[in-house]
Formats: sequence, C-alpha cells, structure tokens
Amino acid sequence: MSGQSIAKYLAIALAGAALALSLIGRSRGWLHTTGGLHVWYHVVLFAVLGGLSVCASTNPSKRAEWIVWMLVVGFGIEASQAIINQTTIEWADVGSDMCGIVVGGVVGWVAMSRGRQRR
Repeated sequence: MSGQSIAKYLAIALAGAALALSLIGRSRGWLHTTGGLHVWYHVVLFAVLGGLSVCASTNPSKRAEWIVWMLVVGFGIEASQAIINQTTIEWADVGSDMCGIVVGGVVGWVAMSRGRQRR
C-alpha cells in the first residue's frame, strides 16, 4: 500500500471519527467544547486533516480537491452540531477549522515538494 493510499484512508477515518464524535449528545462535555484549548483542538485536528489531504495525492488538482472536501467536512460538522443541538453555527469553530486546514495543507504541500526535490 502506498503512502498516498494510507494518507487517504487516514484522512477519511479521522474525518469520519471527528464527525461521529461531534454528534454524540454527551460528547460536548468530554470533548471540552469550551475553554482556552477548545480553539486549538479545532486547529490541530484540521491541520492534521489538511496535511493528510495534501499527502493523499501528488496531483496538484487532486490535492486542492482534498483540501476543499476537508473544508466541507469542517463546515458540515459545525452545521450538523447546530442542527442536532438546535443552536446556531459556531462561526469561531468554523474559522478555526478552516485555519487549521490551510496551515496543515500548506505545511504538507511544502513538505511533499521538498521531499520530491531531494529524490
């Protein structure tokens, strides 16, 4: 199995786990949905997803497609939570998700480009 396949499966599994955990009614307490670290949980999770998305393909357009899908996942999680919990969308969380994806995507893209140049 190639590194790209592993990255694809990890990205899909992690995004699915994040969605599933975020929709469990009692998860809001043990996922620390408030407090100083809450924003960083979002940034780190989605930075990992952004990095995995870039590692999922060597084709630049496919990389961009994976990044867009992770942006959709981030927004989808927040929208789903708002619907289930009958609240408004937490736009700060959406912003943290998007920032994480962009940072992780850029770091992953640079790392992948440097790795290819060394070969």
